[in-house]
Amino acid sequence: MFKNKIYIENDFGFFIGFFKDNTYHKHYAIQISIAANDSLIITNQDEVEFKNSSCLIKSNVSHKLSCKENQLLILVNPSSSFGHYLTQGISEDIGVFNHPLSDRLKNYVQQYNDKTIDINLFNEQVKKSIQSFNCVCNDFNHFNDKRIYNALAYIEANYDRVVSLKEVAATCHLSPSRFLHLFKDKTGITFRRAQLWIKIAKSFKSLPKQSITETAHQYGFTDSAHYSKIFKQNFGFSPKMFLKK
Repeated sequence: MFKNKIYIENDFGFFIGFFKDNTYHKHYAIQISIAANDSLIITNQDEVEFKNSSCLIKSNVSHKLSCKENQLLILVNPSSSFGHYLTQGISEDIGVFNHPLSDRLKNYVQQYNDKTIDINLFNEQVKKSIQSFNCVCNDFNHFNDKRIYNALAYIEANYDRVVSLKEVAATCHLSPSRFLHLFKDKTGITFRRAQLWIKIAKSFKSLPKQSITETAHQYGFTDSAHYSKIFKQNFGFSPKMFLKK
């Protein structure tokens, strides 16, 4: 399902495909789903349905999705500036993604469905649109606290090892307990979850070149089972599905 249809960066990833009768699941990534028409049906854990062509689902919210046509699925790091902006945009756990970016992406999905653009051009257009929006977010302090940016930058710069809580708190000149509270309050997820996201995102480039076990060990996970578990918690699908031809 994903071959040649997926693009991954540190703070977001996306792919286009056909989904029907999905099971209930949740993931730490914030999800944006875009269809050309009002064919998206997202059902929450109370079995309430949301129908629209552009929906946003907050981090770690149980949901089920079905769509009768190709849809663009965007997964965003909740601890990123981009993710923080999206979370502040709606008060509900599941809501309409009402933003100018949505109309642009919807147009690309329609062009792809009509076969007026191929997958390579589709990926390039979507990537540029999201990157442009992401850059605006990065230039604006959505967290209103430079210490959070510094902490995230430090974790990313040291993705190849396990950075201790005490170490990263010291870079912010905070006690570990105060840092944990501030980080969760500003980003919506824990420091440890943010660290795991960065490790998994960095590992994507290695997956096609070596085994899951080798990738797990390279990025500091205990074994392939631990790596696969965190991978699925982040994105809602397994690394084996990502590698599926």
